Amino acid sequence: ENTITGIDVLLKKRFGNYRSWISYSYANSKQQFKELNKGSEFNGINEIPHSFSWSHTYKLNQFEFSLGWELRSGIPFTEATGTYRDINNNLRVSYGAVNEKRLTNYQKFDFSSTYKFNFSKEKKIEGKIGLSLLNIFNQNNILDRTYELKVVNSPGNVEEQKLVKIDRLSLGFTPNVVFRLTF
Repeated sequence: ENTITGIDVLLKKRFGNYRSWISYSYANSKQQFKELNKGSEFNGINEIPHSFSWSHTYKLNQFEFSLGWELRSGIPFTEATGTYRDINNNLRVSYGAVNEKRLTNYQKFDFSSTYKFNFSKEKKIEGKIGLSLLNIFNQNNILDRTYELKVVNSPGNVEEQKLVKIDRLSLGFTPNVVFRLTF
C-alpha cells in the first residue's frame, strides 16, 4: 500500500526582459508492506518533503543570463546498525527500521550565459555559444547511501570483513561550454 499527499506551488513573473520562477513542493509518501518493517508504515524512497527552486533569466540584446537555486530535503534511507553471523557463520549486515533516517539537505546554485549570433546577413545559419557553471559553491550533495561488507587488511596483514558506508555524491563544481549551429 502506498499513500502520497502533497502540493505544488509555482509563481512566475516577467518584467520586460527579466523572468523569475519560484516553485515549492510538499510531498509525503508512506508505504506499507506486511513483510517489511514488521508491517509498520515507512517513508517511500522517493519522499522529498520539501523542495524549493528559484530561477531567474535576463535577456540583453543577444545575451541571455540565468541563475538558479535548488534546495530540498534529503531522501530517506535505511541505516545499517552493525553486522551479525548467520547460521552458516557468514557475516551479514543488520539494518534499522526501513527508511527511518534521512540524508542531509540538497542544495546547489547554477549560472549560465549564452550569446546568439548569425554567420551571414541572410540569417540562414545561426550560432550560439554559452558557458554554464553548475554547483557553483561545490556543495557535497549526497544522492543516496548504501552499505557493503568489504574485505580489508587489518594490522598484521590479516584479511577481515568490515562494514563500509557508501555515499553516492552529485557532481561538484562543473563548468560547461556549449557551441550550437542552427541551419
